[in-house]
Order: sequence, then structure tokens, then C-alpha cells
Amino acid sequence: GESADYSWGKLVDTSCLEPRGVASVSREPGNLQDAECHFHLELGSTPTPDEPCQNVIVDAPFRIANACPCDIHCLLGYGQSQRLGDEGSDCPEHELLRVLDFAGGLWEVPPNGSAEIFPLRLDKNGQFAWCAGKSEAKKRIACKRGTNLLRAVRHGNRVVWQCHKVDALQAAIPALCIQPQQDLAVFDLPLERLLITVALEEQFAERRTSWANPLPISVPPSVPSQAPLRPKWEGEEVELHLAWQPGRRVVVCAKSWFADATGLGVGMSCSDDKKRLPCFGNNISLCGEFHGESPHISLHMPGEKGCSVQVPMVGSSARVSLSPLHTCALMAEHIASATTFGIQCKLLTVVPGLMAYSHLADFEVGFRQQGCEDAIWLSRGESSQLYWSSADGRKRVEVAVRRVGAPESPPAEFSAPVEVVERGIGAFPMAFTVRTPRMRQLACLQVDQCGELFTLTVSDESACHQLVNRHPCLILDACFAGEEEDGVSHAVVPCSERAFLGRAAKSHNPFARDCLRLILADTEDPTCSFCTEVDLERASQQKIARPCAIVSVQIRARVAVVTVSPVIGSMAAQEIVWGSEIEVVVPHLSISLISERPRGEAFRLTLEGLEMTDRVTASGLQTSELLVRRLQLDMQTPSPMVVLASERSPALRLAITREDIAARNISLRRVDLQLARMEVTADDALILEASILGELVTQAMASKDLGSTEVSGRALSLWGAVERAGVPYNLTCGGPPQPSSKYIVHEVLVSPLDLRLFCRLSVSNLPEWLVALVAVLSFSMTIEVDGANVKLSEQHLFGGGQLPFEGSLGALGELMVRHYVKFFPKALMSLANNSNLILGGFFSRHKFFPKDRRVQQVCSNPLPVVGGVVTLMWMSSEETSL
Repeated sequence: GESADYSWGKLVDTSCLEPRGVASVSREPGNLQDAECHFHLELGSTPTPDEPCQNVIVDAPFRIANACPCDIHCLLGYGQSQRLGDEGSDCPEHELLRVLDFAGGLWEVPPNGSAEIFPLRLDKNGQFAWCAGKSEAKKRIACKRGTNLLRAVRHGNRVVWQCHKVDALQAAIPALCIQPQQDLAVFDLPLERLLITVALEEQFAERRTSWANPLPISVPPSVPSQAPLRPKWEGEEVELHLAWQPGRRVVVCAKSWFADATGLGVGMSCSDDKKRLPCFGNNISLCGEFHGESPHISLHMPGEKGCSVQVPMVGSSARVSLSPLHTCALMAEHIASATTFGIQCKLLTVVPGLMAYSHLADFEVGFRQQGCEDAIWLSRGESSQLYWSSADGRKRVEVAVRRVGAPESPPAEFSAPVEVVERGIGAFPMAFTVRTPRMRQLACLQVDQCGELFTLTVSDESACHQLVNRHPCLILDACFAGEEEDGVSHAVVPCSERAFLGRAAKSHNPFARDCLRLILADTEDPTCSFCTEVDLERASQQKIARPCAIVSVQIRARVAVVTVSPVIGSMAAQEIVWGSEIEVVVPHLSISLISERPRGEAFRLTLEGLEMTDRVTASGLQTSELLVRRLQLDMQTPSPMVVLASERSPALRLAITREDIAARNISLRRVDLQLARMEVTADDALILEASILGELVTQAMASKDLGSTEVSGRALSLWGAVERAGVPYNLTCGGPPQPSSKYIVHEVLVSPLDLRLFCRLSVSNLPEWLVALVAVLSFSMTIEVDGANVKLSEQHLFGGGQLPFEGSLGALGELMVRHYVKFFPKALMSLANNSNLILGGFFSRHKFFPKDRRVQQVCSNPLPVVGGVVTLMWMSSEETSL
């Protein structure tokens, strides 16, 4: 085609470029011939003898990114302000004046100078604060109502506060529509004094919200990295945020999202007296941040009253009954920050409390509530959410199977009811009577739990108990104890064959102990036979004298594999049952975590005086002990720092008593955890490094084929959240969770927890409501804590006459977290006396008698990286290159 005739901008001497870059202007032909196009030039690395060239990066003056799960409409332009009036103050003439709003923003006004403070966020009384010089005493000024822009002008010892209101925007270009995850470069406008406002379009009404309060594209570094954007929909504010990021990028985001994955059309409101939140695209509502010790939201199902539920912690869930028939779970999950431009967002999803899956070929599987006729039938590979049919009936599930295409008469035989509760998880083989040549069909019902979400999965006979005959002279006859007269669970196994076993479905009891009645008959001597009972709940080995055989039981995937074998050689000797004791002592152990951005050692855990003891008695009672005399966690990059260190020895002592190591379920008689006093240190670098490493771990775990990554609570991508919204959860979660062992915990004892906290954290790393609190109380952009004591009393769970815990390990972890979270608000009270939280710490011990960290030296230097390979310190460079 014909070449374009570009007109060139002004010449730029690259030798004068600063590292942050300068702007240059050029012209483009065509439709933009009359418009200026702005560029940002950034200088690359300094030339060296090896690389004499120097790069100059040409980029847009700024970028606008959308970290919301819906389209946003942006308007760029210049503010139209209204001067509301002036206030005045006296100030020392030669002192630096500092102005603080109540979101952590800090501006400096030099003597005889001026500053524009925007956005200005006032307290509930419409006031801001200021001080001069080194004085910590703050003075408050009440602004005119509606003020959001303040100009401070100093003349000698007098300060004039000019109050303005910016409530409109004169658009410089037409409104832009930015899609989720889009990063839009803007060349058309200069950065100086440019403002942005946004609006959202409701998904179903196809109407937009009002334009949000305008905010500047560029702010000084002393301003918090985020500010609220609040467009209104039908009189209610929609809570968005504008984040200013390095690289001249602004990100529009929402901190919390809500999605309905029940198939019931559930909506959400922030409280019972507020309207249901609208959807602004992709069936997702934006709900902002949640404040308070135990925030609640209200869930609304069409035709039902709102139901209040506490917002769960990220990675956990909460049970909620939307109606007498609809039991659901509210899950909270992280959104992978790599998909939201580094912004920390979370997704609240309401999902069915019970879901069903069928993995049974050639048969349909039916699920119904006990005593009800309505059933849901699933073919192989299908799934469904399960809700109750009757509010008066018992909340139990019955299961049936029928051949695909079989007539509905006579009706299929349903199993005995199964109670879907924490203690009911496990694998339950069943034998159903069906109209087939074999007259029976084996299937395994697997009940699993992830948080407050339960799943029922029906698999084929390969997931049932197995009886394997490896004895050349025996034929085996087996049935379950108590079902000798019921032929459906009966099996005869000739030599070199195996049979799959299951209890009769109509009499199945998930809480009864599975015991197999086994008859061993000699094929060569009809008078020689032996009847024994085999416990299918534990691994064991039994020697039969006549006929001579070995009966062994192994537990695999929560079911038993019973094998009958001949006695060979030394096996004929009398079996000796003994205990064992293993003791391992490791004087020093270091575990390093390697980060990839950049590649290098990120954290190192050092354990000294590590002692591990495991004792097993002849009866199977196991006692395990772990002792760590000294514990220390160090951050190695970007600068070495002690993060966690024990102050006394031993640092940790853990004792666990397990009742029977051969049992299918893990029954813990007692868990005793003793912790010494710990010292914890945190700063902004730690928060950044931990978030990077956490993101890498999340990506690595999500890349593995572990079944349902959704159910396990790992971070979702932005588009993963979009795909889930408005669709029943069983269709998007990737299948049921991985089968988990059942834990029975009788007693847990945890020693008092004693922590000494030290931190230097920028308010930008704190939640918005806490930023405002710190700004009001401490007049600082940094929260400083020097040796605050956090103490929790000794905790005793499940013992003392209480029922033991029964369920999955994940459910046990969630229960422990919920138990401890309620104690932390009171435990953090010592922060006031050991930090700058109250008046900069001026009247507290933090100002006059600050505590020192007792452990400040990292255990060792970071591991070197040679040629991109992390190298052990004792390896030479010659060994590394091999």
C-alpha cells in the first residue's frame, strides 16, 4: 500500500533523559491529523563496555486497566470545580506543613508555597488534620460541606485553605468501554490535571449507573495507592476502587464479587434492609469490602425472605438455608492477582450444599429424599445439585440404580437412607437388586466433604470391596455378617478369580461396622472347610490352620481388598506380633523456598534439635512425638530479615496418639501441641514477597490434574469466576473433590499462644477501613508495632465429655480456624501500647521505652544463583558447571 507521511515531533536528547522518562509529542496523519499524540520515553540501562548500546522505551503516557469481571465505561477529562469558601489558620512561618486526610493521604506544603490536595477524604465530621514541623500535635479544620478538593496557600505564617467541590467532568474524548482484563494505552491526552470517572451498565435493564466521583490519573507517592469510586445505581452506591500503580497505570477494581452457582437465581444484599445488588455483566455482582469483626450479608432466593449469613474467611465456607428445602453453602475464594493486575480480590459464591455425580456405566442412578417419590436420575458422566423435596421429611438421601432404557414399572429398589453429615463421609459399597441376567448390580456410594459442601458419587464395582482367591485348592464363599439369607450380597469365588462385594442396598447402614463372613472350602477334601469373620474396617492378616491359608486385608481407597493365599515356606511358622520404636535425631535442618520472579531463595526455614519418635505397640496403638528445640524463618530476598523465631527452647512439641494404625478411619485419641514464645516481624517487602510466592504456588497447584481445583478452594482466574457465575456449580467445578480419609478426633490440647509482634507496614497494605483508622489515630502513613504481646489462653477441644470430631481433615482445619479467630480481637489490645496507633505513640511505651527484637540475625546468607541454578553453598563453581 501507499506509505504514510508522518510528521515528526520535537527532537529529544537521550543523554539528558532521566530514569523516569520524559514526554515527547509527534503528529499522525489521517483522522488524527489535528490531534496531538503524547509519548513517554524511558531510558534503559547505562551503557557498558560489553553493551555500548542503550535502549529507549517508547510507551503511552498512561494506561487504564479493568480488573472488574464486567465492562466498565470510562470518561477522561478535566474537572469543573466550584469554590465553596475559604478557611484560615496560623502556622510557623519556616516549618514544613503536613496535611493529612482520613484515608492515609499525606501532602506537604513548603513555606510560602502551595499544594493541591485531591482527592481529599474527610472524617465523618467533614474535617481534615494538619501539623507543622516536628510537632505531633494535630489541628483539625472543618471544610465546607461537599469539599473534595483543597488548595493550601501559605503566605508567611498564614495558611489559606481554599475549599472546592469537583462534581463534574468536561470530557476530553468520547467515553471508553474497557473489557475485563483489558489494559488500554491512552496516547491522546497529557497526564497533567487529567481526571477519570467510570460508570457501569446493568446487565438486564441495559441502563448505566451515574458517573462516579472524578479522581486524578496521577497522584503524588505520599497518597494511598487506592481511592474509592462510587457510582450510584437507583440511589445506592456501588463500591469500586481506583488503584494507582507504578508504570503510569491506573486500575479500576472491585474488592469483592458475588456469584450465584445454585441454579436458583439467588441474589445478594449487604444487609437485610438494603436492595439486592445488581449484576453489571457476566452474572456477577460487585459488593466492595466487608468491615467489622464478623460481617454478614443477606442472600435472597426468589419468593423467599432474605437469609443472613456470616461472610466466611477466604478458603472456607459457611452453611446457609435459603428456605426449608434449599440448603446451600457460601464459599470465599481468592481471585488470582495475576489476572487482576496485582489487585487482591475475592469471590463469594453461593453453591448447592449437596451435589450428586454418576460414574456408573449402562445404568442410571437415582437420588431422592427419604420417604419422597420425586427422584433425580443421572446417566454416566452426569451430575446435579440436590435439594430437598419435603420440609417435613427427614433430611436423608436414598439411592437406586436401573438399567438405561428400562421400564419404570416395576419401580427401582432404593437403598436404605444415608445421612449426609460430617461423620458420614466414606466409601459404601452396595448391591442392588435389578432386572438383569445377574439379578444384581454393584455400585459404590462415596460421600465426601469440602467445607460445608457435600458430594455423593456413585461409582462402578471396581470401587467396591474385593475378594481375591489366590489359593489353588480352595473355593471361597462370602457374604456380609447379618445378611446370610440375602443372596444379593453373596459371592462365590473359585481359584484365580476375584469378586466385588457390597452390602445389600436395602439394609445398608453407613455407621455399622463392615464384617465379612468367609467360608474357605477345600476342593479336594469336601470335609475340610473353615468359617471365619473378616473385619473390613482395618488392615490385618490371619493364618488358617485347616485348610492351610493366609487371609490378609488391605485398605485401598477407603475400601477393603481381601486376599486368600496359600502358606509358603516360613509363613507356616507361628506368626509373631510385635511393636516397634523409631527415633530420628537431626541436629540441623534447613528448608528453602525458591522464587522464580526473579529466581532465587525467597524464604528459609531452619530447625535445630529436631527429634522425631514413633512408637507402635503390638496392639496397634501409635504414639508419635515431634520436638523442635529452635525454629526460625528467614526472608532472604530482597534483603535478609528474620520473620519468625522462637525465643525459648523447645520451640515446638507435638504429641499424637492414634488408637489403631491398621484401621480404615484415622482415630486420634489425643493431640497435644506445645508452643514456646515466638517473635514475629513483618514489613512491606515481606508482604510483597509472600504474595509473589503464594501466587506461584497457586499456579503450580492449579496446573496439576487433581480433580476439582474449584472445590479445594484454590485461587480462581478472573475468567474462571465469570464462567462459574449463573451456572449450577456441579457443571463448572470439575467433578467431586478427591476422596479424603475420615478423621475421628477425641481430644485436642493447645498450649497458650504467646507472640511478640514487630512490624513496619505501609497503610497501602491495610484494608481501607483500617487505613482510615490508622490515619485518624496515628497521623502516619506507616503503622509501627514494637513488641506488642499477643496472648491466647490454653485451648481444650472435644474432650471433657464432648462428642469427638468426625469428618475430613479440611473440615477439622476450618473448625479450628473459626474457633481461634474469635479470640484475636481481644488479643490484639496490646497494640495500642506498643505502636504508633494512638497519637503516633506519643503517650505510650512505644515512644519512650521501645522494645528490641531479640533475634535479628538470619541463620545464613542466601543461596547463590549461578547461571540460573540455585546452588548449595558447599558446591564449587566447577561442580555447578558440570
